[in-house]
Order: sequence, then C-alpha cells, then structure tokens
Amino acid sequence: MIIRFAGVDVKNYRYYDKNTCGFDEEGALADIAAIPKGSIILLHACAHNPTGVDPSKEQWKKISEICKKNELFVFFDMAYQGFASGDVDGDAYAVRYFIDQGHNICLAQSFAKNMGLYGMHFLKEQWKKISEICKKNELFVFFDMAYQGFASGDVDGDAYAVRYFIDQGHNICLAQSFAKNMGLYGERVGAFSVVCEDAEEAARVASQLKILIRPLYSNPPIHGARIVTKILNDAALHKQWLVDVKGMADRIITMRKQLRELLAKEGSSRNWQHITDQIGMFCFTGINPQQVKLNLS
Repeated sequence: MIIRFAGVDVKNYRYYDKNTCGFDEEGALADIAAIPKGSIILLHACAHNPTGVDPSKEQWKKISEICKKNELFVFFDMAYQGFASGDVDGDAYAVRYFIDQGHNICLAQSFAKNMGLYGMHFLKEQWKKISEICKKNELFVFFDMAYQGFASGDVDGDAYAVRYFIDQGHNICLAQSFAKNMGLYGERVGAFSVVCEDAEEAARVASQLKILIRPLYSNPPIHGARIVTKILNDAALHKQWLVDVKGMADRIITMRKQLRELLAKEGSSRNWQHITDQIGMFCFTGINPQQVKLNLS
C-alpha cells in the first residue's frame, strides 16, 4: 500500500499454490522470469507473511539466477529472522546467497518480533532455485524479515535465505524488524541493510538514504535501538533472548500440532498436514470463503 502511494507500478508474481498449500515453484519462477529488466523485486527472506511458505535453498538459487539474468534489483524484507527455523543464520540464507552471487540488494530487517520487542517455508533447496533465477535475470532482491526466530525457533536458521543470497553474490536490500521477536511493538525498532558491490557504491547508497531519511523522520527513536543493542552485545542477554525466541517458536509449532490433532479428532477426513508443514505466525488453511462462512454459522 505504501509503495503504491509512492507512485510505483506494483505487479504480483505467483507464490502460493492453493492445491498443495505450499510454494508454487513453477508459477513463481515463470512470473519472475517475465519481470521487465531492471525492475525491483520484493522477496521475504524467511517465515513468509502471510502464507508461512518459504522457498528451499535450491529454489532460492533459481530465483537468484533469474534476478541476475534480468538485472532485477532485489529488495529483501526480513522481519522474522529466526522464526522460520529457529536459526538466525539459517534464516538469512537467501539474503547471503544473493549477495554471494553478486546481487546488489536492499535489506529491510526488523528485530521487533524475533526479539520480543513489539507458515510453510521455502526449503533451502527452493531458496537456492530462487536465488539462481534472480541471479540469471539480474533481479534486485529485497528481503522482508519481520519474524526472525518465529518460524523454527532458531534465529540463525530463519536467516538462511538472506545469508544464502548474500553468499551467492546478490547485493540485496533487507528490511528487518525487531518489533515482534524482541517484543518492542511500541518502539518499532528495526534495521535497513543494503549490500553493495564495493565501498564506493556503499558511500553513494548511504548518501542517497540520508537524503531520503531527512524529510521522513530525520532522527529515529533511540530507546528501542538501545534495548536491541544491549541484548545483542551482552552475552548473557543474547543467550536468554535466543532461548525466549525458541520458546515462542515452539509454542507456535505446538499450537499447529494441536490444531491438526483436534481436527482429526473431530472426524475431519481432510488432510491437514499443511498446517504443521507451514511455519511461523501465519497459516493458509486451504479453506475457501464458503467453508469459512459455513463454520461461522
């Protein structure tokens, strides 16, 4: 919504397969390959909102190749790092792979969720395929990571996609939030990272960002940032935070398991495996609008 108000022509690419309740690899890759050269592509680094479906590493590689081929500018949104797999490093896989593949990305990263300050994920192989496609089409990857740690309980694991993209040479953008995984909703603390080709390019990007920041908010709130800094730089607090994030992720996983078990117990003949296959805070049930109305009545 915000980007549309900025006058940007926004198009969608296929992502969720309602038949499998998983990632629509064929549709996504085909649509990404058809994106005009030089366009910006927005990718969620991990714990996709709202489907709970992430690409595998192989799929990230394919996306990276297509982005590279078409010279797409990748903007990563990483608001849930650590919530996909419970591994912060793992959840950054896509971002790191893209950067390693030579992509110059933007990364919007949030710590609101995975630091408590505030569904089906791509497999690592799928992330690789996506990365390959982005690389091939020279797509610019923008990762949205607002739930790091909530997917798997492993903050490093949830960063797999982001890190894989960077490792693959993608110069990405990463929008990362700590509002949820650090419980700082009122502070809305996060980070915006841009992986550049070299120091000269980094200086140019920083200069442009400063120009944009000045009329927007000039100076960011300091309290939330100081809390995050304290947690990340204090060994004991950092260790406790990782335990807390895993606790939140484990609760989500347990709730998914209990929901699936209760549906089976109530006599549903439908296969609800996708509920436990999906990860993170969001879930696509596969129930159509008519079925929802019937349940409500």
